[in-house]
Amino acid sequence: MATVTKTIGMNGLEGFVIKVEARILKGVPTMSIIGLADKAIKESRDRIEACFNTMGMRFPKGRIVFNMLPQDVQKSGGYLDLPMFLSLAIECEEINPDHVSLDETVFFGGISLCGDLENFNGMLPMLIQARQNGIRFAVLPNACMAEAVKVHGIQCFGFDNIHDLVEWFEGRMHYTSKSAAATKPPAISNLDFSQVRGQDHLIKFVVAAAAGGHNLLLVGPAGCGKSMIAKRIETILPDMNEDEALEVMAIHSVAGAARNHEDAMRRPFRSVHYNASANAIIGGGTNAKPGEITLAHNGVLFLDELPEFSRAALEALRQPLEDRVVRVARVRHTNVYPANFMLVAAMNPCPCGNFGSGKCICSPHKVRTYRQRISGPILERMDIQKFMNKVDLFEDANARNCVQGKLAADADKSDLSMRTRKPIQNPTNILKPDNPNASVHLKKKVEKARAIQAERFKGHDGVWTNAQMDVTLIDRFCAIDEASSALIQSAHDSNQFSARSYHKILKVARTFADLDGAADIRQEDVVSALLSRDLDRIDATPLKGW
Repeated sequence: MATVTKTIGMNGLEGFVIKVEARILKGVPTMSIIGLADKAIKESRDRIEACFNTMGMRFPKGRIVFNMLPQDVQKSGGYLDLPMFLSLAIECEEINPDHVSLDETVFFGGISLCGDLENFNGMLPMLIQARQNGIRFAVLPNACMAEAVKVHGIQCFGFDNIHDLVEWFEGRMHYTSKSAAATKPPAISNLDFSQVRGQDHLIKFVVAAAAGGHNLLLVGPAGCGKSMIAKRIETILPDMNEDEALEVMAIHSVAGAARNHEDAMRRPFRSVHYNASANAIIGGGTNAKPGEITLAHNGVLFLDELPEFSRAALEALRQPLEDRVVRVARVRHTNVYPANFMLVAAMNPCPCGNFGSGKCICSPHKVRTYRQRISGPILERMDIQKFMNKVDLFEDANARNCVQGKLAADADKSDLSMRTRKPIQNPTNILKPDNPNASVHLKKKVEKARAIQAERFKGHDGVWTNAQMDVTLIDRFCAIDEASSALIQSAHDSNQFSARSYHKILKVARTFADLDGAADIRQEDVVSALLSRDLDRIDATPLKGW
């Protein structure tokens, strides 16, 4: 009989139990590893033999055979060192497993030549899969325990080296868990919507995008604040719940980009450079790793300078934006990754960035070519499309001076007896807590709207926001009256938008109603939804002739 230990293999985010069989046969001393093991696993033979010598164990003389089950599934990763070492040590009777139930325990960890247990990627989803398969215990490197403790329902034992593990394995040492490092409080962000000046008319559309999970496109001249606004969207998004956070941490664990524990509940915000390839954004590589759209799952994907991205990268977003998942196919397997993200994009209207003003130096052909870098289907998938004007800095400064003068006058009236007063602080800082556009206030609006949506979509798996509604849910939750229908009909007659755009208008209108706590979609909600699509009514905006 061969000795069997268990571990977990991963195919994307989907796991499966691996049985590691070890058998010593008569014959020339060799070591064979079968069962579709990759090169990293086959290199473990030298590490295992070195670990035997380090532990002072007798390395078996004979033909050693390791078999990885299931035999028809590719296995990869150096973390199989530990289950292979243990199965061989038990088979040659160097270790007595009486104190451990091998059938209920999984083992993970790479082994160094001196017997230390090494960290590896993907610990979190492996433990989740082990729990789903009825595994009760897990043995792993102590360096992985910070991730492991987040999975409930499975008892984890962390060790720094093989010596301590074997001592515990044979009952000679009582396991004592190391105290976890103190968790740092979430870092306070310096970003806040109160810092945005001259774009107050745009804030309500940004809040609607965050509240409903709608895709947002900002078009405007250079320096008008597109990137500034986009980077502050994460400050008004509600925190994730435990299930969402665990899912996001599992994704980042597989990708080898574990999140900071203090930011575990914050929604991801991924800002991608326009030089990124289609594989980097969608996912790919030899083992089909998650791309940026999966790393942005349950959060925001920000694409600045949208026309500068390659056509292939942008067109690859079509299917994930609709299906909320991405399928990365390779010859041997296909990985399915979640991709429920809010797409925020920013772009200039022309190469020089000054279209619509006297400073534009671009010819009509250059402007048309620049816009055509983004296909119609991609633009159509942007629920909210808004044009931004340049900010009048002097007008804003005059407004601040007026406020400062008023504050000074009020101070004089309140205490005429004071001959000296402290200099008045910057009114921007004074008014920040009471600024209706401060992130803390906008976040409360978003959280209220998200709570309404969570109640609405109870029992509908995979739907949490208005942006995720399909046609059936739109018909059920986005009913409008005759006056609102006539408004949309008039807009359609003028702009000839598609059925997809029509559904997006209804979903955005539903979000505006949620922000006001309205049970039904009102006419003003439909008006706001129509005004949110500037590219559908381009002749009524500064982009006329674009």
